[in-house]
Amino acid sequence: MAEAVTRRTTCRLCGSAALTLVLSLEPTALANAFVDAAAMCTAQTLYPLDIYLCERCGHAQLIDVVDPRWLFQRHRTAIAEVPAAVESTDAWADDLIRRLRPRQGALIVGIGSNDGTLLRRFDAAGMRPQGVEPVLDLARSAINGGVPTFPGFFSPGIAERIEEERGRAAVVIAQNVLAHADDLAAVIEGVQQLLARDGTFVFDVAYLLDMVEGGLFDGILHENLGYYAVAPLVRFFHSCDMELVAVQRTNGRLRGFVQRLGGNLRSDATVEALCELEGRAGLATPTVFEDLGRRIAATRNALWSLLEPVQQAGGLIAGLGAPAKSTSLLYQLGLDRQVIALIGDDTPWKQGLSTPGLHIPIMPTDELVRRRPDLLIVLAWEHAEALIAQARSCLGWEGRFVVPLPEPRQV
Repeated sequence: MAEAVTRRTTCRLCGSAALTLVLSLEPTALANAFVDAAAMCTAQTLYPLDIYLCERCGHAQLIDVVDPRWLFQRHRTAIAEVPAAVESTDAWADDLIRRLRPRQGALIVGIGSNDGTLLRRFDAAGMRPQGVEPVLDLARSAINGGVPTFPGFFSPGIAERIEEERGRAAVVIAQNVLAHADDLAAVIEGVQQLLARDGTFVFDVAYLLDMVEGGLFDGILHENLGYYAVAPLVRFFHSCDMELVAVQRTNGRLRGFVQRLGGNLRSDATVEALCELEGRAGLATPTVFEDLGRRIAATRNALWSLLEPVQQAGGLIAGLGAPAKSTSLLYQLGLDRQVIALIGDDTPWKQGLSTPGLHIPIMPTDELVRRRPDLLIVLAWEHAEALIAQARSCLGWEGRFVVPLPEPRQV
């Protein structure tokens, strides 16, 4: 499997070869490479997790690229399996409909469309949805749910086929695709092929400024090749004869609205405001990433100060939630099977498997709680409030919890 890794020598946004290593994390297994019992005794390959900064445009990125077929064509979690994700996805779709006002019957294309949850909202509003999704079981789920979906990686070829069969799109939506794509130029070429002259390209990615300010290092994964700020994107889109006209910063995410140069949308103050904020934060400098490295070390020390008394007393420590991001969290904080004995997660396909690389067993949450652990670390920390409430009220457990990010705290 080591042959599935290549190394870039140029920036994905501007093509410069002036790339500087600014943050080197512990190598990890692939975030979604959960294993069954038969593979528990087989060591999994660990891959470098190093961020490089482009000296020309300021884009932060991984240059060690794992073959996307290993990353995206295995079982992944459907949006419909996570109630909080359904709620936020529906809210985003409603916001886009209000903001962009696509006409009835307009074609709406989703790239990386998962199980079609987002596109079904547009369908219900009278528009024509079209998905593109590389994970085959998710693509099948979308199709079974009434959303036409191409099973594959988005490309100019797929864009041309959609255009021939269904026409040009009023809106093209990319859910974290910019972060996942190694060849961004090909993605934008496909978008331009597909987008109507007055159409809008909308993207959603994790926001680099929130990551470094909040110390949210668990989002650094092999599948996330790019870590995005607004200023480098402005220059990138302009080089593609497109313009970033507006952005939204919400819950650690950056959502952008892009059109062809000279399009109908008016630029607002949001783009300039975030560019100025990034400049003041020194986001395009190595110092920011050096600070993040120190913060990761401080987080690890603070967490261990909460765990060590339980370990020394022989107590049982378990985890709660096993999202893909927990792989990075476990490795960077030194939480192996000697520390966390079990993890509870209610995603059906993960139950009975073990975590990537570290091989911590995963079981249903109610079964875990019945074992009465002395401490539960909420690995799916973004949903800590709901998960803790479930464990306490629904499952009747009154034990202690630790939430590791943004800063370790005991509940």
